[in-house]
Amino acid sequence: MSRWIAALASALLVVGCEFPGTVKARAFTTGLQAGQSIHYQVHTVVSGTLTAGSSQLPVNSDQRVSETLRVDAVDRAGTAGVTLTTDTITDSSGAALTTKPGPVKLKIGADGRILAGSGAQLGGRLPSLPGPDQLTPILPGHPVKPGDSWDKTYQRPNPYGTGAFSLTAHNKYVRDEAVAGRQAAVIDSTLTGPLDFTIDFSKIPSLPPGSATGAVHYVGSVNSKNRYWLDIGSSSVLKASASGDYSLTYAIVVPANQAGGPQQVSFSGRIKTDLNRL
Repeated sequence: MSRWIAALASALLVVGCEFPGTVKARAFTTGLQAGQSIHYQVHTVVSGTLTAGSSQLPVNSDQRVSETLRVDAVDRAGTAGVTLTTDTITDSSGAALTTKPGPVKLKIGADGRILAGSGAQLGGRLPSLPGPDQLTPILPGHPVKPGDSWDKTYQRPNPYGTGAFSLTAHNKYVRDEAVAGRQAAVIDSTLTGPLDFTIDFSKIPSLPPGSATGAVHYVGSVNSKNRYWLDIGSSSVLKASASGDYSLTYAIVVPANQAGGPQQVSFSGRIKTDLNRL
């Protein structure tokens, strides 16, 4: 019997076969290809508190956004230039909002990092923050299998002012599971880091009329937990969810036609996002 088992093992090695249950390592990409137009439905819920002096004000927002990601080009290094357009926005009651952000341009590296640009502004004096606009996981750049983990530390530029986002991404390939009839890889990614940047709101596209357009300096931190489901065949994102805890301190810039100077404000809260590919 032992000779038969040894012979079988040798035969499997010779023909390059694998034992049943063997898990293959996979090399993932962003799945972005030039000329693609990808449609998403994004549900974002913001809950937190604004504090100014002794006053506290709850901050709550519940919006559903349909958006289109157009891949304009992909260079030899795998960096994709994309345009993200907001098609429709509805609030928690289902009513359509007439004011929506303009198109934004992003550069997404072969490993999923945002190299330039930023997602749409969340509204009011809360800028687009790292985490909710991270459309793809941070990829390892080498084959991985379920159970494997990898870390990446990097700086993400701020397109609307000074400073950058210094982030550390802790990632894990959790398992494979079916999503809408497709086999998907489940990847968890936690983004953490300090926030210290300035937004010049005159550079934000499609601000509502009468909005202040001065510079706002933000200091704080982010801890965002993200889960992605990647199509195993194409590496494209089938769906994603994110839950980020944010702490920010900044000064409100008062419009020129109003009395008073800048007022120090702090925001503490959570931003939850669920994305589904249409």
